[in-house]
Amino acid sequence: YLFDFVKNFLIPERYFFQTIVFLCLADALMGAAKSFKLNRFNPLLLIIGLATKLGVSYIVLQIFQALSSPQEFINSPDARNYFVLTWKLLVMFYPALSAFNNIFYVSNKKFPPLWWMMRMQNFNKDGDIEKLIGKKNQDEKE
Repeated sequence: YLFDFVKNFLIPERYFFQTIVFLCLADALMGAAKSFKLNRFNPLLLIIGLATKLGVSYIVLQIFQALSSPQEFINSPDARNYFVLTWKLLVMFYPALSAFNNIFYVSNKKFPPLWWMMRMQNFNKDGDIEKLIGKKNQDEKE
């Protein structure tokens, strides 16, 4: 099973997988910075949080990989491409949103900009890509 996973998923998707690992590590680093800022750093909680994010990301990758492999998706490349793009964004946003939230706190809410944080949170709520890259949301200030 492990060999098949490496051969069939990690090798063709190695850059995506590396991105997920990088995002989880960046989140852990920024979480540590936030914890130091709040004077509540706990290395055990940091390791548990990192392991949780890596584990959840791996499990969700497996689930979405299985969901995108039925013959119906393979015969409909447009639907499959949209589905794969959506699940990759969702998996990437799990650690990325957490890292950005930590960066937002560490930078005293100066980076990333508030409008970007709102867009990521809105995308995270319903998966609508237009809310992420499209026109401004109604709840964003002009």
